[in-house]
Amino acid sequence: MKKRGTVLVVDDDDGIRSMCKELLSSNGYSCITQKDPEHIISQIQTVLPELIVLDQNFNGSCGLDVLKNIKGEFPGQNVAMFTGVGTIESAITATRLGACDYITKPIPPSDFLSRITDLVKKPSEISVFDKMIGKSPAMIMLFERIEKASKSDADVFTYGESGTGKELVARAIHENSPRYDKPFIAIDCVSLPPSQIESELFGHERGAFTGANSRRVGLLEQANGGTIFLDEITEFNIDMQPKLLRVLEERCVRRVGGRNPVTLDIRIVSATNRRPEEAITDNRLRADLFYRLNVLPLDIPPLRERSDDIIAIANHYLTNFSMKHNRKIKKFSKDALNVLRHYEWPGNIRQLKNLVEQLVVFTNQATELSMHDIPRAIRSAKKKSMELSDDLNGLTFKEARKRKMKEFELQYIKQLLEKHNGNVSKAALSAGLHRSTLYRICEGN
Repeated sequence: MKKRGTVLVVDDDDGIRSMCKELLSSNGYSCITQKDPEHIISQIQTVLPELIVLDQNFNGSCGLDVLKNIKGEFPGQNVAMFTGVGTIESAITATRLGACDYITKPIPPSDFLSRITDLVKKPSEISVFDKMIGKSPAMIMLFERIEKASKSDADVFTYGESGTGKELVARAIHENSPRYDKPFIAIDCVSLPPSQIESELFGHERGAFTGANSRRVGLLEQANGGTIFLDEITEFNIDMQPKLLRVLEERCVRRVGGRNPVTLDIRIVSATNRRPEEAITDNRLRADLFYRLNVLPLDIPPLRERSDDIIAIANHYLTNFSMKHNRKIKKFSKDALNVLRHYEWPGNIRQLKNLVEQLVVFTNQATELSMHDIPRAIRSAKKKSMELSDDLNGLTFKEARKRKMKEFELQYIKQLLEKHNGNVSKAALSAGLHRSTLYRICEGN
């Protein structure tokens, strides 16, 4: 069943937790339950739920106080209050504290499910799409495009720097598509041995060559019905690209040494950390193969261009690694977060993830990571993006104006999307733009 989001149910009633888990899980949600409100903050950092359903009355604590703590740590987190003793006054108080809904028990399962479905769709401070974390306008737009691409069966071509999460994007497309229950086969084009490419991809029959002692089903055939992820397609052997193109065009494959074609029902998601146009110029990627694969293009923004997401990602990994390594580190200091936010992150999310684990392992038993725990090379680095944008030396007036106009457009759209909580349609409407124009500005075209 297609995944619909994560819901954290916090209630001290065993029966309520069990009912919610069974109902939500059977309807495509990932449901996490918790009976102790003291553990909610750390659990939010770990599971990053789209919605929290919070009981108003606990033994020994008040749900409204818990709601206040949640909104203090995560202002944009969606929280619905769940109560068996509903009053107008308590509903008003919950709303003032930031609750997005007020659900009174008992409620028919169908009505409860309908309310949850509507609430999960509401935007939140922490936006998570299949393990990808982001609340920045660029990521909200990427999530929207992934969702649209998932509903189509067209091939997808993703571009992103190393460490930006290209395989996560590919898996998200697969797992949210009608092919979600079929194979997902990831192929690292860098590691394919040139002498074994045909056998690996297309398979072979027994006796096709020396050492072929039995029939082998190739990776493309193994993915039948599902999705093939061609990672770093620009590193794929240039001499083999025409054969791959033919297979993709005809959607059938002949095993090495075989006579009969095998029909393929596969979707292709390709990825590269090189600009495709440069790869074509450098004779790393055939233009005809690129045009065949580049039906639905997706650009994954580097971490330095979405600094709003750095804090959420760092906190997520801090919680995970503290648990993994049995540490009691709960948070970063404000100074430490400021350093992380203003660093360029050339290795993107992979670099940030590794750094957080390094800090958790090497730092003394403390509950907070300070700025001085962060390596000096990162503390002393300066973010250069804004400095470079002001460097107009050597440019003609026309070139300089174009650069400054682009900076203005991106800043304007960013503020517009933030104002409308990432809703592209509302942002475009308020700006008097068509949605496609807004997308073009964000993509730099």
